[in-house]
Amino acid sequence: MPLTAEEFMQKLKSKYTSPHFQKALNGEAYKSLEDTEMVKVKKRARQLTHKYNIQLPPVEYQEGMSSLKNLPEIYGSEEHYKTLSELFDKPIEECKTLYIETIQVDHGVFINFEGCKLHKEINFYANYGLVILDCSAVHIGNGCSFGPSVHIYSAGHSTDVEERKKDVQRANPVTIGRDCWIGGHVVSLFLHCFDKHSQSCRALSHHAQLEMVNEFILTLLAYTIPGVTVAAGAVVRGNVPANVVVAGNPARIIKHLKGPQVLA
Repeated sequence: MPLTAEEFMQKLKSKYTSPHFQKALNGEAYKSLEDTEMVKVKKRARQLTHKYNIQLPPVEYQEGMSSLKNLPEIYGSEEHYKTLSELFDKPIEECKTLYIETIQVDHGVFINFEGCKLHKEINFYANYGLVILDCSAVHIGNGCSFGPSVHIYSAGHSTDVEERKKDVQRANPVTIGRDCWIGGHVVSLFLHCFDKHSQSCRALSHHAQLEMVNEFILTLLAYTIPGVTVAAGAVVRGNVPANVVVAGNPARIIKHLKGPQVLA
């Protein structure tokens, strides 16, 4: 069965137990260069993404080819899928439901594609230039499609100059629901802090954030639930409800949709 975002986070916390990985997964300040396990995983991800991005197309066009009949041959060779399998730490058969043109990641293993275990022909498609800074868990629902140059950031830095000089970083999870269309050049950020009283976002120092995390319920999550369309160039900074179209910087709802419909 596919893992939920919460189940995937628990899996990561039980597997990556070094001090700074644990801090990153818990939304606490951490230093990536001081954790040998984190450096090892980042180095591995760089090598695998480079290998994947420079691999040659699998086959030349042959008469009668179509995306319906020849998906694996058109979108990726066995070597492509093997590389994705290593990058995401998933069985190769699950990775054959992913169609990704080019990609850059931080860790790779912190990305969960919900649709992989459903074994349909296409569960996720991303055009060229996908960037996922998976310093914390990034969960992508079944049936999502991304336009070119989509950036998903779970990474963040302090507004405190002295903290930045000390290379202090933070990471918070990003969840994207099922059947979402993310347009070209969209940037999706975790919500740094949502003030439920004034309905505004504000930056907090590390200590203040820890003290107020119980009051600010949505501080550690950027969450997009099913049926969302995000217009090209939008910057998504917080939670988005189901079945809407959002656009702009920051992204705002511009249209409410009726939900899934079956077309003839």
